[in-house]
Amino acid sequence: MNSRTNHSAHQTVILGGGFAELFTAIHLSKKGYSQPVVLIDTEERFTFKPLLYELLSEELSRNQVLPPFEKLLHGSGVKFVQDQVQAIDLPNRGVELAKGGRYAYNHLVLALGSVAGDFGIEGVNENTFPFRSGKNAIALKNHLRSGKNAIALKNHLRNRLKQATRTPDPQQRRYLLTVAVIGAGPAGVELAATLGDLLPHWYSEMGGNPEEIRLVLMNRGSQILKGDINRHMRPSARTALKKRSVPVEFLLGASVSAFTPQRV
Repeated sequence: MNSRTNHSAHQTVILGGGFAELFTAIHLSKKGYSQPVVLIDTEERFTFKPLLYELLSEELSRNQVLPPFEKLLHGSGVKFVQDQVQAIDLPNRGVELAKGGRYAYNHLVLALGSVAGDFGIEGVNENTFPFRSGKNAIALKNHLRSGKNAIALKNHLRNRLKQATRTPDPQQRRYLLTVAVIGAGPAGVELAATLGDLLPHWYSEMGGNPEEIRLVLMNRGSQILKGDINRHMRPSARTALKKRSVPVEFLLGASVSAFTPQRV
């Protein structure tokens, strides 16, 4: 066996660090669970997805939206391991990790989450910014040339606004100042509302006319927040979007078929 094998079979191993997994670990700790608990995730930090848009707007800091697991689990007795699951040995009750470690378990909680789907739409990966995780919101070293640890989406938008202030052609400027948010679930609605206030503020600071900005919220369904727990807030959400510094336009019942660098 590998020297890093954890031999205790009388422990609970939780795979994944989303809401369900983290709250399971904390719940077991608070209930005085008798077995050791190990939480394993590939990321160092937990992503509080409902507040990603406030990371973009800088209303909240990185540590508030993306707190380290070690800090969240401090004092709980839960052991955190940052690694990737390589294999699960169900017959022998063990989890193999990419770095060579192995954790035996008595109980296994398996909730590794999901990945953003592109629905097979042409040009999604090449021409859009996903907004689903901490990595989506924060630029990594090689993600944008604008600098290490800058906010990716924010830098992209500000660069477009700055370019628009130097563009005399009205049609080209309109292209630079048009922003589309695809998907009218809670993340899309919150992001659109945030941009409806941020973009005109940024553009005005640069000497541009904020009335030139166009923000469109697109959704293949005919309703925003459909199926969401907050769907009862649909009327107030629509009103709030219309009352932004730049009113958000709605394009509902529109299925996106392709993305290009110039258009949806």
